[in-house]
Amino acid sequence: MKAFTYLLPLATPLFLTTFPLTNAQADPQTFWSDYPTCEEQCHESVWASQQCTLSNACPCFSSSSSNSCLCLADSCLCTTSSWLIAVAQCIGRTCGAEDVTTAASIAASACDGNGYGLAIASTALVSYGIAAIATTTPTSKIIYCVLPSKNIRI
Repeated sequence: MKAFTYLLPLATPLFLTTFPLTNAQADPQTFWSDYPTCEEQCHESVWASQQCTLSNACPCFSSSSSNSCLCLADSCLCTTSSWLIAVAQCIGRTCGAEDVTTAASIAASACDGNGYGLAIASTALVSYGIAAIATTTPTSKIIYCVLPSKNIRI
């Protein structure tokens, strides 16, 4: 019995380092803390609203839902194109073009650094984000002129 007692403390660190954090252990409030504020807020917003509705190949089953939800882990998020596109579009709409480029760079570095490639090239993520930026012109800037039939340039 004493031998088991002495071996247990040695086995515990090995067990903890062998298995990565699961969805239940990761915290969405800190998971994206390496992103600037606006981009981090988009990650958290998309996570809160779409984690169980985006198509994915790496489901974690939530105790509060019978749906197959995304896992809050690089191994899942880096390889799920629907997640990457949804976040890029949110960043484009909310933060702007420069932030889309920054976020795509951070994502590529983080995923590559952890041994996972992005499911979509970072240049494609930038394109998705920029496409989501509103391109409408405010009506107050449109000027209509009704002129006689003379050729007048304005």
